[in-house]
Amino acid sequence: MRRGQPDRVPILPQIWLDHAAHVSGIEPLDIIRHPELGARAMLLTARHYGLDGFRTFIIYEPRRVLREGGQVFELDAKTGHKIGTIDMEGG
Repeated sequence: MRRGQPDRVPILPQIWLDHAAHVSGIEPLDIIRHPELGARAMLLTARHYGLDGFRTFIIYEPRRVLREGGQVFELDAKTGHKIGTIDMEGG
């Protein structure tokens, strides 16, 4: 910004929620239930690695979820019926 010689190349990676959850110690299911925790997990991860910044996407709406038989399902907000599985493996 001062038009001088940079001290290093800035690093601005995209951090996926599954990795941010792992590094920050915040449970992935808690991030799904409370989206503001996703932004916090990403910020903690960026600080952990000493990054100059990070690109992110924000999930604004909390999701209703059910953990059953080793899988996590998203539930319809009105009916409570299962509408699909949530990939908890980061794929």
